[in-house]
Amino acid sequence: MRKRQKERGFFLLETIVLAGMLVVMTSGLLLYRQGLHLNEQARFEAAAVSLAESELAYVQYYAVAKQENFAVGSSTRSEHVPFSTNPADGGADFTLSEEIERLEQETGLTDKNAASAYLATVRVSWQDWRLRERSVTLQRVICP
Repeated sequence: MRKRQKERGFFLLETIVLAGMLVVMTSGLLLYRQGLHLNEQARFEAAAVSLAESELAYVQYYAVAKQENFAVGSSTRSEHVPFSTNPADGGADFTLSEEIERLEQETGLTDKNAASAYLATVRVSWQDWRLRERSVTLQRVICP
């Protein structure tokens, strides 16, 4: 006479607890991934602002040093910016656009005596991890 062994499986409560643990672990991984993307975005924005500020400082220096050769116009170029001296930190490719235009001033002075004022606009753009174009635009009034 054989005793019948009872087949056993998981209880419903055990299955629900396991599903809850999987949901919590997956949520934690998604939050970690989002944090990495936000960190990367902050690094790109900081590098773009730094690049735009240095370009505006160069334009202002050039305007003061080369007053007679300073001219209105626009230009665009690409530039690779490393994030640090460590090559493992990587870098990014930015597109730098600058536009210089003369501001019209209403004064009673003649053109020879009137001070020239220019508006320099620098736009730095890049693609984020979703391949969307992001940009930072800075402006400065320059009086050489």
